[in-house]
Amino acid sequence: MHHVLNLQQQLENSVAEHQAAMQWIADLEALLAHDELGTANAAYQAALIRIAELEAELRKYKTVTPSTNTEIRNSP
Repeated sequence: MHHVLNLQQQLENSVAEHQAAMQWIADLEALLAHDELGTANAAYQAALIRIAELEAELRKYKTVTPSTNTEIRNSP
């Protein structure tokens, strides 16, 4: 049961981090709309990379099958 709770906590943390990163993107897009010198572009690109990383992490959790859940629950 500990493993299931640990995976659930990791998923919740990843979802929260993804939501925060999406807000960061929205904030940067608003900044870019008024950024004539392009100084926010590097931060925007970094945020897009982080979003892609987080989405890949979330996809790993979505691929957990019922048999995998059973294996996790039955593991020592």
